[in-house]
Amino acid sequence: MISRKHAIAVLAAACAAASGFSGRLCFCVVLLVLCVRSSAQVRTPDQMLINPDPKDWVTYGGSYYSQRYSQLKQVTTANASRLQAKWVYHLDGAEEGEVTPIVVNGVMYISGFNRLDAIDARSGNIIWRYQRQPASSTRQRGTAVFGDKVYVATSDSHLVALDARVGGVRWDVKSEGGYTIAGGAPLVADGKVIVTGNRPGGFIQAYDAETGKHVS
Repeated sequence: MISRKHAIAVLAAACAAASGFSGRLCFCVVLLVLCVRSSAQVRTPDQMLINPDPKDWVTYGGSYYSQRYSQLKQVTTANASRLQAKWVYHLDGAEEGEVTPIVVNGVMYISGFNRLDAIDARSGNIIWRYQRQPASSTRQRGTAVFGDKVYVATSDSHLVALDARVGGVRWDVKSEGGYTIAGGAPLVADGKVIVTGNRPGGFIQAYDAETGKHVS
């Protein structure tokens, strides 16, 4: 099988021979074409949520359809009884949890009790941890991932955006009106982070996913 590197070299040589241009110029032209083609195939964060890769679990309900059903075919009724645990991860200090882990590009995000852990889904090793003080016993049902950010609601009525790679805080805003928003998992749609809370009668708020600005 010809590698991309060899294919580029062959195309550049053929182009130079056919056109009389230098190999360097032709190489640049061919490389530019390949780069443009590759960039066109990259899915946007919205596309990843609308039509997620089956190996990922990108939002609380699995996708915007909230069917909570995996399309993967490896586990069936015939082999489910033979499954064995590969690793176990303990949430220190946690009591009963109601969280749904989010999995994106091989990283599992588990939130709860004013904390968010990013874990290597293959090995179970922790990648980074975000801990907000004080620690809380408030149950959380999940987090949300959009592009290079992870969003988590805290027990002190804040919505926090974290860098998905290293866990650093990108922005931190208090919920409009100070209402508690830690119970339900955030949902990202149309570039907005949507949260709900326990105000009598219920309420819904939306924040700009990039800046944290309250939009509705």
